[in-house]
Amino acid sequence: MNSAKRARVGDVRSPAFLPFLVALSGLVFAGVLYLTSYKNFYYDEWDFVSQYRPGQSTSIWLPHNEHWVTIPILLWKLLFLVVGIRNHLPYQAVAVAVHVACVLLLFVLVRRRSGDLPAFAAALTLLVLGSGATNIVWAFQVSWTLSVAFGLLAMVLVDGDPPFPG
Repeated sequence: MNSAKRARVGDVRSPAFLPFLVALSGLVFAGVLYLTSYKNFYYDEWDFVSQYRPGQSTSIWLPHNEHWVTIPILLWKLLFLVVGIRNHLPYQAVAVAVHVACVLLLFVLVRRRSGDLPAFAAALTLLVLGSGATNIVWAFQVSWTLSVAFGLLAMVLVDGDPPFPG
């Protein structure tokens, strides 16, 4: 058989991969929120609650364990204003939503280079994370997942022809 006509994994195309991935992501989102609904603020999250006071404008520039966390602090301050701190679930929902955004951005990025099937496999692997699951069941880790999401978004935009307008 001619090497040019050999089928490759990247040649597998299907318009069903993205909707199926979105549906699985929705199930994982709901499942993680259900399984973590008993949680309350924990450890480093209390630093975001107690140390970064709304009245102190400079507090958003203070490092947390020597890491720059301005965007997560602003996100948490917004959540303080909108939902308060009586319920931890909205904070967890934001962390899982950012994780789902990472999964979908990874799918878009890999799909451009390798095709639908490898993109689906990579996204599905990231969706369930295995030992990295701590980053989606601990709301404080939105700092980490946001940096991954912004990095993936940058790579999608640099690659050209973004899948969304503007």
